[in-house]
Amino acid sequence: MGYIVGGGYAAARSRDTVSHVSIDPLPAADAADTDLLRLDFPPPPRRAARALTAAMIEFVRTREAVFAATADAEGECASGLWTGPSGFVQVLGDRRLACAELGPLPGVDNLAANPHIGLVMVDAARAAVGLHVHGRATVVADVGTRAGYLGLPTRFIAARWVIIDVDEAYAHHRAPRR
Repeated sequence: MGYIVGGGYAAARSRDTVSHVSIDPLPAADAADTDLLRLDFPPPPRRAARALTAAMIEFVRTREAVFAATADAEGECASGLWTGPSGFVQVLGDRRLACAELGPLPGVDNLAANPHIGLVMVDAARAAVGLHVHGRATVVADVGTRAGYLGLPTRFIAARWVIIDVDEAYAHHRAPRR
């Protein structure tokens, strides 16, 4: 069981359930000192979408960075920042994404043993807006991906593509300041 803590709640997550319990907020201090520490995120939504909505698709198309989390066969986690030019994350359908491997991607080698992947995309200009995508991934050579999906950008050639079949997706928005 793992714990996720932030913004006045903690989520205890086991294999089958997620439960939220209240925790004490950070002690009061000078507002300038705590702005960077205050998370103020609402709990995750109760229902995530099984497919990307039109708004999610538009959001994905402009990303230049994605935080990705994978785990190996033993469950050892790896997470990292995947970056590229706008368009390095492609929408192949409302239940499928592709990330171009333009350089080493942290954790991508775990996908051979454990296909589960979590992605978080954040709007850098409005850090309060983001998208979470959970799914299963496979790694495919550039030539194989281009043969199956015409219309991939030609301004860059990827070593490989990480193809993500979306299991669930949900947007997050930071709660308004009190």
